Amino acid sequence: MVALLGLVWCGPVLLWAFGCGKSPAAALDEARTATAAQDDAACQTAFRQGLEHHPDDVELLILAAEFYLRSDADDHYKPRLAIHYAQRADRAAGGNRADAAAVLVRALRAMGQDEDATQALGTALERHPDAPELKALEGATEVPSTR
Repeated sequence: MVALLGLVWCGPVLLWAFGCGKSPAAALDEARTATAAQDDAACQTAFRQGLEHHPDDVELLILAAEFYLRSDADDHYKPRLAIHYAQRADRAAGGNRADAAAVLVRALRAMGQDEDATQALGTALERHPDAPELKALEGATEVPSTR
């Protein structure tokens, strides 16, 4: 029993020591560097690996949602996945991040869920009335590209 407890306790420490559990900031840095280099595969790998270890990291979730909303990369334009990541980001942020709410509104619009997008935008504007990323979405009907 003691040996088993030792293995359970040491597991995360060993994973961290061998580099399997990057910090959210390191994963985000990797993903942003890959995005700047236009290396979509590396970007996708970075945010997926980061989210494996930090599933509620708002920045990584927003980045993932934006990745799937990019209209310049037909292989990766997947609004349904964008909605998934954007909803997780908004939920992880507890509704307290305007940028998470904005990417959710954009993802809902991309899927043609205009009624849901309007409702989400209204809720977000109540919480963040001065947020420029939300104000820019008022009256807009197109999904602006993230790149």
